[in-house]
Amino acid sequence: MIGAEVQATIKGYLEGFIQGLVEERKAAGSRRAPGDLRLPRSTAPAGDYRPFHEAILPEGVLRINEFERSFSTKLGTTFEEVARIVGAERWRTARRGYAVRGIVSRAAIRAIERICNQISTGGAKRPWPRLVTEVVSKATDRGDERERTADLYLQDHDRNEK
Repeated sequence: MIGAEVQATIKGYLEGFIQGLVEERKAAGSRRAPGDLRLPRSTAPAGDYRPFHEAILPEGVLRINEFERSFSTKLGTTFEEVARIVGAERWRTARRGYAVRGIVSRAAIRAIERICNQISTGGAKRPWPRLVTEVVSKATDRGDERERTADLYLQDHDRNEK
């Protein structure tokens, strides 16, 4: 159960997120001529000018698509922040974007790469615990040091990492 204070913090964060999106859209709209719902070439990011789309699609559809892509990207960071807020209530440490370093077996890395390739090509899906068991069972050789960024890092009050 999430406490009332954490719920209020999450609500405030999400309200700020939405307000930031609204303000960003207002600012972007003020840079366009009234009634111009296209994504002008002069302001389009490199490679994002689509004259054929603009010629075929009704006015405004490209701007809606632009907004949706931006919204979806930014929404991913809200999930991370909400997880950090919830984690901070119960854990000693809760951080986003935490660098994790360790020695990883070369055979385990090959197993991970093989599994990722299978998944990306529509290969047989297996339950998550089975995938973990498969990778861990391969971790028998000497490994290489690797560093990755964890979306969420938690440390309990006994300093155990999660």
